[in-house]
Amino acid sequence: MTTSKYPILQVDDHTIFRSGLSKLLAESECFMIQAEAATIEQACACLQQQPELALMILDINLAGQNSLDQIPLLRQFHADIPILIMSMYPPDQFAAAAYRAGANAYLSKDACHEELQLALSSIVTGGIWLNPSARLATDDTPNQGYPHERLSERELDILKSLANGESLTDIGSRMFLSVKTVSTYRTRILEKLNLTNNAELIKYALTHGLSV
Repeated sequence: MTTSKYPILQVDDHTIFRSGLSKLLAESECFMIQAEAATIEQACACLQQQPELALMILDINLAGQNSLDQIPLLRQFHADIPILIMSMYPPDQFAAAAYRAGANAYLSKDACHEELQLALSSIVTGGIWLNPSARLATDDTPNQGYPHERLSERELDILKSLANGESLTDIGSRMFLSVKTVSTYRTRILEKLNLTNNAELIKYALTHGLSV
């Protein structure tokens, strides 16, 4: 007898990662990637067109956009779909913000296959899954969260780079961005953190363990 698998919507703007995760879950007895999206707009369309989708795996950073801010929009198309956030950053940086935004689970992208299966199995009925690292992060983070939790992954990268002494030119070269674009990111970061200059930014990064 064949057991049907829970269909998953994967939302990530990295094609290679989507492909790898799809192949990984193809071996699962319970789950499969049924639909893929690279943007929030595409994700909304998938949810609208495929109401049978049972789970969503969502990256935080989608082309510089913080997807946590878009969870209310996604919920308009499928109010009860469990959402697993997968990010390149460890739980101690974004897990608390993800849960406050309405996510059901948080995993870093270097999590093992068994941990992914466990998280999906735990949330498929709408529950919350906390691994030890995420539980520690949510326990230790104040209710209002830290300002840097509102940054996109790209903004957080640039914050760390600035705090580590990289110039705008060096950052732009490494990230394939113009100096003007990096400068715009810097301005946005300062605004979100309520800071006024690089000195304050460096102090903030050191205080919160965001620099090496």
